[in-house]
Amino acid sequence: MVSSDSDFTALANRIREQGLEVIGIGEDKTPASLRNVCNRFIFVENLSDDSAATNEGQQTKAGKRSPKEAVPLMTRAMDEIVQDNEWCSLSALGKQIIAANPDFDPRTYGCKKLSELVKKLHTFELQTIGKTLSVRPRTASSIERTKSKSI
Repeated sequence: MVSSDSDFTALANRIREQGLEVIGIGEDKTPASLRNVCNRFIFVENLSDDSAATNEGQQTKAGKRSPKEAVPLMTRAMDEIVQDNEWCSLSALGKQIIAANPDFDPRTYGCKKLSELVKKLHTFELQTIGKTLSVRPRTASSIERTKSKSI
């Protein structure tokens, strides 16, 4: 469904009730009601690759959001994932974020992939466990290790 008009919210909801997946595409101005009723929502602004990220914490071209705005979404998603240890797979994190926020897209924050966004934030640690890329919140000791490596 391609629309930024909230009048299509009921239609999208009805399609989902029929057991079909609804993928919405629209502008950044699309009301949250339509974005949230979709299984996945993609902003048209993220479909062009002419925007390049600037320094961390600043806006990018085409009105991209600061990567730091994604931290609460990631933290909530990690809290929802059942984990045997403090690490969770990046794939599970991405699925959980999208389940709670159908309009989540790393491109909104100036990154092509979720792993790139996680690396840019410095709030989380990435590690390859087997063949799986895993993530966890940075601990005080890991922050100290990072600081000592950069000195």
